Amino acid sequence: MRISALMPNLATNHIVRVAPIVKALERHHDVKLIGVLKEGEELFPPFAKEFAYTVVRWTGRGGFLATLRRIQREITGELVYAFQALPFSFGAALLHKLRSRRPVVLDITDWEVWGAYRYGRGLRHGVHLARLVFGPGWRSPTSLKYHYLVDKCVPLANAVTVVATVLQKRYGGFLLRHGPDTTVFDPARFDQGTLRAKWGLAENLRLILFAGTPSAWKGVDQLLAALDLLPAEGVRLVMAGKPFAHADARIVHLGFQPHAVIPELLAMADLVVLPQRSHPMAEAQIPNKVFEAMAMAKPIVASAVGDMPEVLDGCGVVVAPENVPALAQGIAQVLGDGTRAAEMGRRAREKCVREYSWDAIARVLAEVLRPFASKRSGGGHA
Repeated sequence: MRISALMPNLATNHIVRVAPIVKALERHHDVKLIGVLKEGEELFPPFAKEFAYTVVRWTGRGGFLATLRRIQREITGELVYAFQALPFSFGAALLHKLRSRRPVVLDITDWEVWGAYRYGRGLRHGVHLARLVFGPGWRSPTSLKYHYLVDKCVPLANAVTVVATVLQKRYGGFLLRHGPDTTVFDPARFDQGTLRAKWGLAENLRLILFAGTPSAWKGVDQLLAALDLLPAEGVRLVMAGKPFAHADARIVHLGFQPHAVIPELLAMADLVVLPQRSHPMAEAQIPNKVFEAMAMAKPIVASAVGDMPEVLDGCGVVVAPENVPALAQGIAQVLGDGTRAAEMGRRAREKCVREYSWDAIARVLAEVLRPFASKRSGGGHA
C-alpha cells in the first residue's frame, strides 16, 4: 500500500518518533515522507540523511493556505499517516480526505494543547478559551488557537496511534511505542574501551549520557544538582544534541551527532539518567532515548513521570520526580554495584526486543492498518 506520511516541521526532534514508525512501515509499504520547513530552517541534523524527504517550504510569514495546498499536492498515497494533531500535518490530511476520501491515521505523541486547559474547568477556563479563540494570532498556523481547533478534529481520523496511556485515555486508539532497530542498537557490536579512546574519554571516568533536547521539563538541572550529592569523583555528564545553557566542568558537550552514532555513545556510557519534571508535556511523552538505552543494555535511572514506571518495570530504577536526593541515591546505587547494573541492563534489552523493537512496532501497525489494507481499491494516485 502507498502511504503518505505527513510531518508539520522537519526541523524539530519530532522526527525521533516518526523515524522508527516509518522504518517499520517501509518493510511492507511504499512510504513517502512529506514535511514542512520554514525559510531559514534545515532538516533536524541527527536525522538529515535518514530519508529522502519531500520538503514543502513555508515562508513563516503567512501563506498558510497556499502551504496547505502544496502539502496536499504532494500526497500520493492510498492512506495518509499524519504525525501530530497540527495544521500542517493532520489539518492537511483532513482537507485531502474531504476531496479524495482517502483514510487518515493520526499519530499523537504530545499533548499539544495542554496550554488551553491550564485552568481546568469553570469560569476562568471559559475566559481563557474565549481569549484564545477570539484573540489575535489567526495568521500563524503554529498558534495555540489552531492547535486547539485541530485537536477538536481528532475524532475525524479513521484510526489513532498514541505513545502514552494518558493520551490513549484522552483520544483512544492504539498504544504504539517507538523503540529502535535492536539489530543496530546491540551492545554486542561495540567495545567500550575502543570507543572511549576514539572519543577522547578516559576509561576511568564514570559516564552518564543525555542525548536529546534539554527542554525545561527534562530536568538536566536536577541531574547536575544530583551529581553534587554523589560521593564518587570522576563522574561526567556526556550531552549530545542541542547545547545546554549551563557552564559546568562536569559536562562534556558533543553537540548534534548523526543518529547513527548514538549506539556508540550509549556503548561508552555507564548509565542513562532521565530526570523529567512533573509537567503536562512530560506526562504525555516517552523519550525515545529510554528505548535506545534499553536496547543497548544500559542501566537507567528515571523519574516516575507518565508511563516511565511501566516501561522500566523490572529493568530500571524509578524515583520520585523533582526529588534530587532520591535521584542521587538511584545514580549512586547503579554506579556502586556493577553486577546489579549489568543485570538491569540485560533485562532492559530483553524487554526492548520483545515489546519496543521495530518488530513490535510492525505488529501494532499491522493491526492499525488491517481495515484499510482489506479495503484497498487500487487505481491511480490520490
